[in-house]
Amino acid sequence: MKRWKNIAGTALALVLSVFVLARTVRNLPPAWNWDVLGYMGLALEWEYDDPADVHRETYAAAKRELPPEVYADLTAPSVKVRRARAADPAIFHEHIGFYRARVLPTYLVHLAHRFGAPLSGAVWGLAVVSFLLTACVFVLWLLGRVAAPWALLGGTLLAHAPPLLVTATYATPDSLGLFLIVLGSYLLLERKSHRGAALVFTLSILARPDAILFLGALAILLWWAERRSPSGPSTGFLAGWVAVSAALYLGVGRWSQGYGWWALFQISFLAKSLHPSQLSTRIDWPTYRAVLGAKASEIPGSGYWRTARAVTGSTYLFPYAAAVLLAFALLGERLRSPALRRTSVLLVALLATYTVRWFLFPQVWDRFFAPVYALVPMCLVSLASDVVGIRNSERARAQNASNDVTSSITSA
Repeated sequence: MKRWKNIAGTALALVLSVFVLARTVRNLPPAWNWDVLGYMGLALEWEYDDPADVHRETYAAAKRELPPEVYADLTAPSVKVRRARAADPAIFHEHIGFYRARVLPTYLVHLAHRFGAPLSGAVWGLAVVSFLLTACVFVLWLLGRVAAPWALLGGTLLAHAPPLLVTATYATPDSLGLFLIVLGSYLLLERKSHRGAALVFTLSILARPDAILFLGALAILLWWAERRSPSGPSTGFLAGWVAVSAALYLGVGRWSQGYGWWALFQISFLAKSLHPSQLSTRIDWPTYRAVLGAKASEIPGSGYWRTARAVTGSTYLFPYAAAVLLAFALLGERLRSPALRRTSVLLVALLATYTVRWFLFPQVWDRFFAPVYALVPMCLVSLASDVVGIRNSERARAQNASNDVTSSITSA
């Protein structure tokens, strides 16, 4: 009877999860910003060699597929840079250089378009599919920790955290990058697959090149924490992984002919430029410090960062970081145990990475920090589950020892 109740509970949870996810996808509003034109253009670069052809086909598809008010906004004559991009193929080609290193999503969009998907729909559809895949990884992760009904409901609800939902609304590769980071973390922590995790993490560089920060931090911390562990990755494996990832990052950067960090910093925080390739690559440290100070002074503000269209960021990052620090404080020396060590290493790498990222781009935009919002809850569940397992083992050993003593006394 109990078995049938478990089956019925799992079936009900599965139906509810599928219903909730389907309803979410149906009602999810796309947040069309100029990025969609950039990724549409890059998808067409796999088909056309001439920038003029790419420009013509991109804007023709956008006019055909996007709502009229959205197209009018993305080509607004009142906005100098948008007007120039819409009118001049050379300027458009120059601006999409900022996105060109994101090879994986643009190629996937290209393939979807070749099979008949609308170009803009393929860009946004990739974000939605990545959101659903991330929810599936959450469920798989939790299935190893809790009963199936709770794993299904818990994974589905965690996927609906506001920062993760917001990421799925943008026609950008952020949702794909999030999925790959979450999948790699699942393989590393739950499946104990170093090679599988390394492959997926390295692949994430092709979705978001700044993933190299997380990979580097994680590799260094794994080496430090597990260099004497027979079950941990070898020093040679970690060194090879870092070398391959760095080579991929540098190779894609050279191939894409990007403009570097400082050029992107300038157009993000100082002013848009008609010709980003002409921006200085020499860092202006006084300007950088001034921007950093101004952005730091805005925190926490009202807790949210709002643009004319939507909320783009929040201070969710701080309570998530606090939850990690409090967990570390409560667990103390237990974190040194093999069962907890790798999870704690990933959490430290995560917080270190996104602290560094804030200093590179001092804005707390939720979609850029999505891996923190996804992985912190999952890692805390893993830590709690492992602690319960350790305590149960300790109690079992104590009970066995007590039984042995009792048996000895009885025999005597």
